[in-house]
This record gives sequence, C-alpha cells and structure tokens, in this order.
Amino acid sequence: MILIPIAEGKNKFTQYVHLAEEGETIKICRHGKPVAVISSIEEFENVHKDSGFLNNLKEDRKIIEKCADSGWKDSYFDEAFIKLRSE
Repeated sequence: MILIPIAEGKNKFTQYVHLAEEGETIKICRHGKPVAVISSIEEFENVHKDSGFLNNLKEDRKIIEKCADSGWKDSYFDEAFIKLRSE
C-alpha cells in the first residue's frame, strides 16, 4: 500500500493508475489522513460484491442497538433479536 498526498496524486495520476492495475492500492491523503483510494477494478468489485453481507451487518447492528436501548435483560436478548431480525 502506498500513501501519497493529494498534490502528488494529481501530478502523477496516470502512474498511480498503472500501479493500481498491477494490484497496488494507493491511499490519497489530505493533511496526513487518508481520504480516498485508487485500486484496481477487480479489488473494487470484490469489495462491493460483499456489500449485501455488509448491509446485513448494519441492519443487525441497528437491531442490537434497539434491543439494548429497550432495557431488555440479557436473558431475553436472543429471543428479541430473532423476533426483530425476522421483521
């Protein structure tokens, strides 16, 4: 993985696209913090292929938070989770 500032990414964009095509991942940073990524189309598609799984995890997290916010005791958690998950 390569970390680069935005200005360098702008100046050498074609070079970094070629590196991405070869399998390298490039993180573009602003003020030292990553804000974007250049990667191959294969890597992009692999990440998004699992988006259904990630969406399910997000929904499960909402259900868990709803159960926790309701004040239910742990002994009832599994039953409540199953009920809410099926809705």
